[in-house]
Amino acid sequence: MVTIYNGAIKDEVDKRDYNIEEVGMFSPVEWVKKETVRSFEQKDQAQSSSCVANATAKILAIENYLEEGRYFPLSARDIYSRRTNNSLGMNFREAMSIGKEYGITLESLMPSNGLSEALMNKVEDRTVFTEKTGEILKGGDFVSIPFNIDAIASVINQGKGVLLGFLFDYSEWDLVVPKISKDSVKSCHHGVAGIDYCLKDGKKAIVIDESWGFKHITQRYLTEEWFSNNRITAAWYFEDLSNIATPKIVLDNYQFNNNLYYGMRSDEVSELQKVLMSLGLLNIREATGYFGSMTVNAVKEYQTINNITPVSGFFGPLTRACMNK
Repeated sequence: MVTIYNGAIKDEVDKRDYNIEEVGMFSPVEWVKKETVRSFEQKDQAQSSSCVANATAKILAIENYLEEGRYFPLSARDIYSRRTNNSLGMNFREAMSIGKEYGITLESLMPSNGLSEALMNKVEDRTVFTEKTGEILKGGDFVSIPFNIDAIASVINQGKGVLLGFLFDYSEWDLVVPKISKDSVKSCHHGVAGIDYCLKDGKKAIVIDESWGFKHITQRYLTEEWFSNNRITAAWYFEDLSNIATPKIVLDNYQFNNNLYYGMRSDEVSELQKVLMSLGLLNIREATGYFGSMTVNAVKEYQTINNITPVSGFFGPLTRACMNK
C-alpha cells in the first residue's frame, strides 16, 4: 500500500494503557437528530503532518472549558515538537502522554495554526513562561476506548472530546458525511477530535472537528460503518482518575481461590477490585471484572505495603493468602 498521507502513526498495544473497560463505562446515550451540534475554534494544520497534535490540542482545550467554562485555543506545536519519532506525524498515545506529562501552552504564546512542517518543529519561542502555562493546562490520565460508536458517544456525552484515528482514501473523505468505498486502499491515516454525536440521515454518527481543511470542510459526520471495517485506529480521552470518588462498598468475607493476572475478566477479578477500592488503592467508578493496568498497579501497591515479593502485580498464592486473612 502506498501511503499518500500519514500524519498519524498507529499505536501499538501497551499493557500500561488505561482502558475504559477497567475504569467503568459511562451511561448509554440517546441517539437523536440535532439541529445544531457543538463546535469550537478551527485548527489549521496547513501542509504539516500535525493532525494528531491538533486534535489533542482541541480535546485539551475542551477539558479546560469543562473546568472553567471558558475556551482558550491551545498550541498544537507545543505537543507536536515534543514527539520522539523525529519524522512526519506522531502516534496518538504519545500525544496523549505529552498532554498529561507536560500539558500544553496557549496558541497565542506558541502559534501553530497555518504553519508548515518545518515551522511546526521550531521551539525557539518555548520559554519558562510557556512551560509554566502548559502545566496549568495538563490533561488527566489518558484512557483508551473500545472502537465502538456507542462507547465513544457515551464519553462525549460527558462534555469531553475524544482523540480519534481513521484510515481512508481522499475520495471517501471529501464529503461532509464521508462514505466508505469497497475499493479503498486506505491510503490516508488521520487524527481528528470527536466533539459531538447525533443521528445523521437516520444513522448514528460522531461529529468531528477537522484541522485538515481538505475541501474546506471543517466538520464531518462519521457514521456507524467507520467504527468497523478496520477504519478506526485510535480512541482516547483524558480523565483525572484521582478525582473519582470511591463508591461505598460492602465487603463480605470472600475467599480468593485462583491466580489472577493482567488481561483476565472474571467475577473474582471484580471481588479483588472491590477490596483494592476499599483500601484506596484503586480509583475506578465501579468493579468491572477486567484486570487491566490500573488493577496491576493497585496489586503492586498492595504487595509493597505488605512486603510481598516480587512486586509484580500478579495476584498469586502469596498475595492471595495475605488478602484472605
